[in-house]
Amino acid sequence: MLFKPRYRPDMTRYHVTRAFRNFIHTEAWGGVVMMFCAALALIAANSRFGGLYGDFTAADIMVGINSVIGVTSVYGVIKDVLMAFFFLLVGMELKRELAREFASDRRQLLLPLFAAIGGMAVPALVYFAVNFHHPENWRGWAIPSATDIAFALGVMVMLGRAVPHAAKVLLLSIAIFDDIGAVIIIALFYNRGVVPVPLLWALAVAALLFLCMKKGVVRKRIYLALGVLLWFCLYRSGIHPTLAGVVTGLAIPAAARKKGAPKRPGALFHPLEDFTNLLHPWVAFFILPLFAFTSAGIVLRDVAVESLVNPVTLGAALGLFLGKPVGIFGASLLMVKLGIVEKPAGLSWRQMLATSSLAGIGFTLSIFIAYLSFGRPFLHEEAVLGVLLGSLSSAVLGSLIFKISAGRQTVPAVRKQRSGIAFRIRLAARAGNSPALKLLARVLGRFVRKKAARKRDAAKLRQLRHSGLPHTGQSRLGRAMKLQRRRATG
Repeated sequence: MLFKPRYRPDMTRYHVTRAFRNFIHTEAWGGVVMMFCAALALIAANSRFGGLYGDFTAADIMVGINSVIGVTSVYGVIKDVLMAFFFLLVGMELKRELAREFASDRRQLLLPLFAAIGGMAVPALVYFAVNFHHPENWRGWAIPSATDIAFALGVMVMLGRAVPHAAKVLLLSIAIFDDIGAVIIIALFYNRGVVPVPLLWALAVAALLFLCMKKGVVRKRIYLALGVLLWFCLYRSGIHPTLAGVVTGLAIPAAARKKGAPKRPGALFHPLEDFTNLLHPWVAFFILPLFAFTSAGIVLRDVAVESLVNPVTLGAALGLFLGKPVGIFGASLLMVKLGIVEKPAGLSWRQMLATSSLAGIGFTLSIFIAYLSFGRPFLHEEAVLGVLLGSLSSAVLGSLIFKISAGRQTVPAVRKQRSGIAFRIRLAARAGNSPALKLLARVLGRFVRKKAARKRDAAKLRQLRHSGLPHTGQSRLGRAMKLQRRRATG
């Protein structure tokens, strides 16, 4: 190796933050693919291919050996088997997020934690308020409590520069705690009745997983085999088997040293990052789009006005559209005003409100919980309709607030530039057709552009420093600022 990278004490943190940025980009484009698949499902369900679409999602598949598990549908395989890999990614991303925050400042965990708690409690209260006189619908109280980070980041990608990087980091942090809360809710309130013996076997397998982490085992095949065994034990115990993915993801070590490797600071391996990079594209571009395609196909011609005012539909839609932003923004504002946490640098309160609104996009886990809540197809379709309406309304509201916020930030800068001396000389040169004035306007215009570029670079550098991402030697901006400091010091 010609150029060997010099080890730095924050090398582990650099690995985490680099993977964190890659996660955001992959998740965002995966959300765009999910939007396309959901729209394709709606078109297929309401076209002449609707019968073929229904036959595909309800087709029987034999799962297991000698009918150990049984016969289920295509949607059942996606919901119980493939979604376990999604929850595995959730567990690994939670562990990586904890490592990133603990590497910088532990207090930074408090804001997304309290925001996620508020974003789960208030939508549940809204759902209960709408369905107060319908006790048979209470089982769906957790439907509006989840956030689909892939869809939300996809909307942020479409908004472009109107969304600051700090908003993406905050939304991702909130969504991770939100997903963990949804997993705990599924485990406690949506089981089929616990069978003791398989549950004891599941606990033993989970203990073996964490023992492997403690001993520094880095082979991914061992964790994958134990995860499959844990999935089977949880399935037989009555607890939803997708929880095996979360437990396995938390057990994979973030950094370890292989047996026989030299004991120096740079001889560390990162199995968590490697496993995440291997699994994430499959989850983002295959499993989640397939889940969106098989779950979003609602026959709109069967939707009447009564369906729109159904308590389940209204509870899910209002919980996402109103409950999410009120809960997240209210909890964040309260914690900041009490002095417990600090407001994220680079985010205004208007942008935090827009981020809270985009957190109301709850597609994947909301539909997943709706399927677990209602066994009857009618109520399940009403819940899915409410999730789609609430998610669409939240996306529109958050996008409008971000666009308004971005417009109000850029207008004063344009007015200030047009009121300067360079702009006046440029107007005089155009009016008088003088070569000297044109040359002077060109020189001053170049000076003004360079000054504005330096201001933008300084603002980006401050944003990188506040976000905790590496900024020296890892980007074009960092290299430019480093070279500038060297020239200044001589």
